[in-house]
Amino acid sequence: MVTDLRPPATPAVGQASALAGPQDLVSAATPLMHLAADHARPLAEPVELVAAWLSGDDAVQPVLDRYADAALAEARTALADLDVTVLGPIAVVTGSHRLAMSIGYRHAPVVVATNPAFSFVGRAAHGKHTVAVWNTQALPAVLDWPSLIATLNEADPAATPASGWGAPAASSAHRKASAPA
Repeated sequence: MVTDLRPPATPAVGQASALAGPQDLVSAATPLMHLAADHARPLAEPVELVAAWLSGDDAVQPVLDRYADAALAEARTALADLDVTVLGPIAVVTGSHRLAMSIGYRHAPVVVATNPAFSFVGRAAHGKHTVAVWNTQALPAVLDWPSLIATLNEADPAATPASGWGAPAASSAHRKASAPA
């Protein structure tokens, strides 16, 4: 079965808007998140800096400014290196940058990402495709997710019931975990 991917006549309610520029990928919290996740620093250092920031110490600001500048530079690189096409509720992203999925989700709730040069643990580079949905409850009515998964499994010679696209065990566990209480 082929899923109709034509865009709807009008944007879906709640559909993400396009990025105006790299600044849209960097929020006020980004520098703090990057500081906290910086594994190049000894653990005590980010803890001390975050504690100082929480206490209102202005001396931390130059450190945060460097993280903000680095995040903005990475966003510029990602937007320059990735090709994004939006088809209604689906963003198709091609490229090898680590922000591919994040940028795709800024455009649409469903992302089809292709990394043409994926390499895992030093193995030879090959193409890798990822199809993901931000929130199954936010799926637009024009997208038949079960039919899309079935079509992908039929087309993929490596797909098995245990490891295919949207494998039943993973899909049902995800639905249970994301179901409203």
